[in-house]
Amino acid sequence: MPIWILLALAGAGFQSCSDSDFDPVDNQNPTINIAAKTIHVEQGKTFSIKGNVKDADGIKSIRLSNVEMQLVKTIDLLDIYGDSLVHDYNLDYSFKAADTWEEGKSFALEITAEDVVGNKTTEILNVKADGDSSNPVFTQAPAGEITVLVQDGKATRL
Repeated sequence: MPIWILLALAGAGFQSCSDSDFDPVDNQNPTINIAAKTIHVEQGKTFSIKGNVKDADGIKSIRLSNVEMQLVKTIDLLDIYGDSLVHDYNLDYSFKAADTWEEGKSFALEITAEDVVGNKTTEILNVKADGDSSNPVFTQAPAGEITVLVQDGKATRL
């Protein structure tokens, strides 16, 4: 028998059948709960992408992706946490909106979670460049007490 066949057979014996060393617990797709399906941001300002990812098998990675936003980020939980499997992860990723984003522009940001056995789930976060997160500045003091309604729906008394 030629030597290359023997080497090929020997190499095949050392390969695993799967690229995963983890046995499935429930073999279900991860769940992603985004804090808000749409967020309004202001050009040049930092905003947070928040949510929660859960999976009984263990979360391998979370990928945030929108090329137009210049955001392609993979959070590799196996690399970060070493031998500990993460089953419940609170996502809180900060990102600075570009100064060049056009007012009113919308971006579909894909958030993809993959578990350790290869199951994936993707959610879309709509990022709108129409937010005004700057506090108002008064040039004159109003008479008495006033209420200012801020974008998140919370009222502030002055």
